[in-house]
This record gives sequence, C-alpha cells and structure tokens, in this order.
Amino acid sequence: MDKELIAADFNKVSGDWLHTLEDIIAFCGKKEIALTLVAAPMPNYLLAGIGDYDEYIGIIQDMIAGTDIRFYDFNLCKEEYFPNTSSLFKDKDHLNCYGAETFSRLFADFINGKILEDELFYSSYEEKLGHLSPTVFGVVYHDESDDKGEMTRKCQIVSTGNDSLEYKITLTPQEGEPYQLQGFSDNKRFAVSPEEHGVITITYRWGNLPEEIQEVQVAY
Repeated sequence: MDKELIAADFNKVSGDWLHTLEDIIAFCGKKEIALTLVAAPMPNYLLAGIGDYDEYIGIIQDMIAGTDIRFYDFNLCKEEYFPNTSSLFKDKDHLNCYGAETFSRLFADFINGKILEDELFYSSYEEKLGHLSPTVFGVVYHDESDDKGEMTRKCQIVSTGNDSLEYKITLTPQEGEPYQLQGFSDNKRFAVSPEEHGVITITYRWGNLPEEIQEVQVAY
C-alpha cells in the first residue's frame, strides 16, 4: 500500500501555541538572548494537506516583525537541497535517521555560509508547490457529525498546486466489490463512512495529457 489516510488538523495554529511562542520571545528579549526560529522539514503530504501553510509562515513573520529575530523555515527548501520524499520520514511529522542526517548536513552548511539563503529557500510554500512535478501525495480527512449525530468522513486529495490535474476515485471495501465514486474530474473532495475500511485508488492525469495516467492507493 502506498499511503494511509491521515487526519488533517485544520486548526493548525492554536491559541496555546501562539501564547507559548510569545512568552519565549518576551523572555529572550528581557534576558537579551539572541533568538533564531527554525522549522525542521515536514512531509509535503502533511503541509499541503492542512491547507494554507503560507498563512502559518505569515503569523510567525508578523510576530517577529520589528525585532532582530530570524526565522528559517526548511519546509521552503528547494528539492535539490532537501528531497522531500517519504524515505526521509518515519511518520507524518518526524524525520527518520536518514532524514535527520540529511537535514543536519544541510543545516550545518547553511549556518556556516556554504549555502546562501536566497539559493536555499523558495519565497513561499505556494511557490514551492508550483515547482514540483504534478503528483498526488495522498488523502487527508476530518470527521463531521450532522444534526442527528451521524458521522461522515470528509476526505480531500492532497496534491501539488497544479490545477490541470484530474482525478478518478475508486473505493474497494474490505468486504465488497470495487465501486467508482467519480470519473476524471478536478474535484478533490469526497466522503466515506467512518465504519467502512478498504482501499482508495486515486487515478490521476494531466487534463491536457489524458494518456499520461498515474495511480496512488490509500488505505482507509
């Protein structure tokens, strides 16, 4: 199986998180401690799935505006410096030993001036996605209940920001025959029952190149 369904945290910036960072900034300012903020790489699957990652970057930048604090977000790394592949991560949040070693070498080269900031980073995550080859990273979900308390699993295909991709969605339940949810379409959203388990097959293609078809399977 290529992927597993991942819960999406759409409330990705909590009040507690913001207050904690504000306290750290205030403490370092009071103690005259030079502060540098660093975001370690996370999988594109997670970042693209939670929504507008550039909104998070903007929140940090607003918090440190007018200070001497620097913020280096290694999620904006260009692929030639850090290939954001699943082989470098042990789960949806953390690097594995190979990823940690790769990142450590990159971080050391950057801090020691061997790589310039303008060479290493894209200016935004949206720009980064625009430079990646069209691909489907997987599927994220969150559960919603209706007025009667019945749960529905709302799913969304996570892919590069390319609007030319079209998706065909097929479900294969553990017990039952495969059935197609949608034919090729640019729609990324669909729903499944939280009680049902099986395999989601995402078949995707460029809208203007229908002969170039690729496929990703996701356990749900």
